[in-house]
Amino acid sequence: MRKSMTFVIVSTLMLSASSANAQSEQEPRIQGDGVQHAHDYTVRQQDETPKTLLVEKAQAGHTGLHGGEVQQVGDFMVETLIEPGGLHLFITDRSGKTLDLSGARGLATLQFEGKTKRYRYDLFPDVQENKRTGSMAVTVDLSHMAGRNVKVSCQLVGIQASQRRPLQFSAAALVPMTEAQKVAAAIEVQRVCPVSGLTLGSMGSPIPITVGNQTVYVCCKGCINAVKSKPEKYLVRAATLSFSPATEADTDAIKRQKVCPVTGESLGSMGMPIKVTGLTRDVYLCCEGCVKPLKKDPQKYLVQLTGYKKKPDLRIAPQRTLSDLERKLAVSILIEGMHCGHCAKHVTDTLRAVQGVGEVRVDLESKQATVLPKDSKSPPSVSALWDGVLESGYTPVQATAQGKVFDRRP
Repeated sequence: MRKSMTFVIVSTLMLSASSANAQSEQEPRIQGDGVQHAHDYTVRQQDETPKTLLVEKAQAGHTGLHGGEVQQVGDFMVETLIEPGGLHLFITDRSGKTLDLSGARGLATLQFEGKTKRYRYDLFPDVQENKRTGSMAVTVDLSHMAGRNVKVSCQLVGIQASQRRPLQFSAAALVPMTEAQKVAAAIEVQRVCPVSGLTLGSMGSPIPITVGNQTVYVCCKGCINAVKSKPEKYLVRAATLSFSPATEADTDAIKRQKVCPVTGESLGSMGMPIKVTGLTRDVYLCCEGCVKPLKKDPQKYLVQLTGYKKKPDLRIAPQRTLSDLERKLAVSILIEGMHCGHCAKHVTDTLRAVQGVGEVRVDLESKQATVLPKDSKSPPSVSALWDGVLESGYTPVQATAQGKVFDRRP
């Protein structure tokens, strides 16, 4: 009797201390009131899973019915499930029968890859709508740890009345992404609209279009019909093209190609070339600024490689000094994404087409375009120039006009 009382007191103190520790941690963050209830896990109520199948899964580290790792711990089968919203433990006996965990309590310790700090949380029965408690859980925001490996160490008491010692075990998992994070990652990988060539996000929130089992993102509503009418053109292009820095293994191929098909610059003159795969042959570009034009019309630049013409002269002629009045009327735009003379020429040509523009100067070193009006009485609007930069396929970061600074389109 004295030993039993000692165990109960130690367990209670251990769980109380962990509660204080969990409240003091700021990451990951606990959500709600600490009571676990009303989770919809209908598939989780499986009482008739054969014993042999459960043992095989535990021994091989297979995925369980709910997507977590299954392992055998003593006389129990435990499935550990890590989700963006927290941790769940599903516990059955070795025959696969779900246990009543209404009297169980536990402590979970989480240690994330790259962090020495450990986070401790109390585990409580997860009460379902049908009042069943076949699992234990803690609700905690793990979304900001998405993509990291986490080690989970658990101690459980009260699983069965005959249990004398805490049930202890560890499991490892990868914290999954939320649906929103998956979308953001897909947009980051795709980067540009396959129809317009504009950076995704430059025209507002990218729009997903799904054809069959493949989803592609476009920059605006105007590009939707193009993808729907010719899905084979845009879906295949977005899915198969791959861009990566060239390596030493590409040296001979770079020497054979010699020049970038977009700008005509010598490969290597702008740093390590960019390798493009997924076309009928591997293609090398001089810089990241050439990725967008090639994505927009890859066939055009493949043809150019078979008989490349002499590159145009993109050198900027010496520029005169601006007068005080011109400096006062000038609009300066900080631009993200320009890498070479071709980028500068493309921005220059696009801004020159804006109504009211008289002269455009682009400085690659400072990543800045300076626009002078054709007539001081009717200068171009900042919003029109901002749109012009977006139209050229680059990202305006900041504009300055007559002493005012704009961090977004006015």
